[in-house]
Amino acid sequence: MTDEPIVQNPQLIHLIQLLRADQNEETQAAFYAALKTAKFILPVGTTRDGDPTIVMITDDQGQDFLPIFTDQANFGKSPDHDQYAVATINDCANFLYEDHDIQGVAINPYGENMLLSRANLFYVAKPDSAKNGEAVRIGEPPRETATLVKHLRDYLAKLRTVHAAYLTTMIRADDTQSLLLVVDADKGTDLHAVVAFAEAYLPETTQFHVSPNDNELGRYVSGEFAPFYQR
Repeated sequence: MTDEPIVQNPQLIHLIQLLRADQNEETQAAFYAALKTAKFILPVGTTRDGDPTIVMITDDQGQDFLPIFTDQANFGKSPDHDQYAVATINDCANFLYEDHDIQGVAINPYGENMLLSRANLFYVAKPDSAKNGEAVRIGEPPRETATLVKHLRDYLAKLRTVHAAYLTTMIRADDTQSLLLVVDADKGTDLHAVVAFAEAYLPETTQFHVSPNDNELGRYVSGEFAPFYQR
């Protein structure tokens, strides 16, 4: 076992249980706020060369998820793994950003098994913001997003707190591409719900980020591109 500090997240577990019982906006907001500051146990293995590597779990559909644990007791349920690192949700997002095949994270997969999709994870951790002065290019979305745009228009029209939305392609310095949805909405609007809705209509394997328009990236997109939806 490594000499990492003890990890405990009783409040986060409590919020997961509350969400399972009643998934309301207040509890969701508290859960995502706690997620941003939490530290997790991330099981690690070793390659044939002895280098550390992250461990995956695979669901019945053959999809890979990154398992993370809220405490030692839940980590102890993980079969065949006794080595670990301590990670934040931002660390997990970075792993997913590097590996397109990971579908999300599974919190306590042998207990609560709370799944957090790629898009929702990216929204929480916000790795869509350029880091350390990294230059990103913003362009028009591909044609394959026509179905997504159509359904989003209908969906956003039902949300009275959303005023406009923009869809673009974001290209990072390493040429990694992803879709960026910028939403002009009242403070407190549940953008996680927008993420969950949009995921059903995303082109396969597409990386997807959602950002409000009140940050540097959002202001640039809303100033340079026409909205596909406007109230």
